[in-house]
Amino acid sequence: MWGPHTVDLFASRTNTQLPRVLDSGERFCQPTMGPHLTVSGKDTEGTVNNHSGDSLLAISDMVSNPTEPCTPTSSPDPAAGSSRLFSRRQSARLDTSSMAHQRQRLTEEGASAATVKVMTESTLAKTRKRHYKGPQAQWILHCSTNSIDPFNPKAVELLNFLAEGIETKGWKPGTVNNYRSAILDLFPDRLSFWNNSTFRDFFRHLSSNSIKRFINTPIDITPVLDNFRAMGPNSDLNPGQLLPKLCWLLAVCGFMRPSDIHRVDVSHSLVLPSSELELQVVGPKEKRAGEHIIKSVFIHPHEDPLICPVATYQCYVAQLAPATLTSVKHPYLDQTFNPLIRYIFEINQAASSDTIGRHITKVSDLLPLPPGHGKSTVWSLSWLLPSH
Repeated sequence: MWGPHTVDLFASRTNTQLPRVLDSGERFCQPTMGPHLTVSGKDTEGTVNNHSGDSLLAISDMVSNPTEPCTPTSSPDPAAGSSRLFSRRQSARLDTSSMAHQRQRLTEEGASAATVKVMTESTLAKTRKRHYKGPQAQWILHCSTNSIDPFNPKAVELLNFLAEGIETKGWKPGTVNNYRSAILDLFPDRLSFWNNSTFRDFFRHLSSNSIKRFINTPIDITPVLDNFRAMGPNSDLNPGQLLPKLCWLLAVCGFMRPSDIHRVDVSHSLVLPSSELELQVVGPKEKRAGEHIIKSVFIHPHEDPLICPVATYQCYVAQLAPATLTSVKHPYLDQTFNPLIRYIFEINQAASSDTIGRHITKVSDLLPLPPGHGKSTVWSLSWLLPSH
């Protein structure tokens, strides 16, 4: 411990006491006069150490008065972390490039500044940009690797990219079609691709290889209903029990997707004098004449209050009353609304569609499915719910 010492553990660029130093990875000396000794598993005396979690250090000889730094003995793999670097450093550049390309394309076609603004700054354009960002990023990265012009490729080059995704990543036909739509959005002349017979035949053959099996197998939802009854009155349920129950009943009785339930405006939803529940869904997927709508969903009560969607709704809204209900911005529209479904432990914040979907799945896991059958879409079970 007190010497004599052979290795300087605290050497720096300007201060070294021994000819041999302990290097932490970035060498600050010239090429050494003797070989480097790497410490990894055994110390210099041959004794096994137990510092497996420590960074690897190297012992190197020191040349006095170094004049220039030496080159590291190993260089990092240029391919390592390429996807992470691309996503962090070039994502913003990609967005700017694709948007600038679109504006330039519209300007060259004779579009005015007002026309360009409508087509690039509308809600639809922002939504499309968000959905197309990932596929377009992968396409441009593929083109940079294979020396392809990402904005003016040949049809077969795009097909090769899509076929590679099918072969190496297991893309399904729906995923391939989504990538095709996103990538074609970058090109000024999409019609030329569809006029290419090879391009059309590729997607014709792709769709012919996939068969969607429709199995109309009766599913017994009695376990779910029995579970609701066993839970007892709604007033005795905690939020972790009441919220999944409400989401499942709304999905089944109202034919509502998780995104529909997420967009229910509780401020404009009410129980009618006829005891029907009227829910106002702001901006669902459905459109009328190409415009977003506010859809009204009517749900009838059930004679059994333990499985009644209206009674469950009323109890849940009563629990929301003491909380501060803050409005949120619609995911696609320049409009705010007061969402019905909140997070269990943060009742003043709106729950996402994914969270609502997990609530529904949690209840649907009680359904006994036949062997080899996946989980059914919840709203396809509506006809199985006992009528009132």
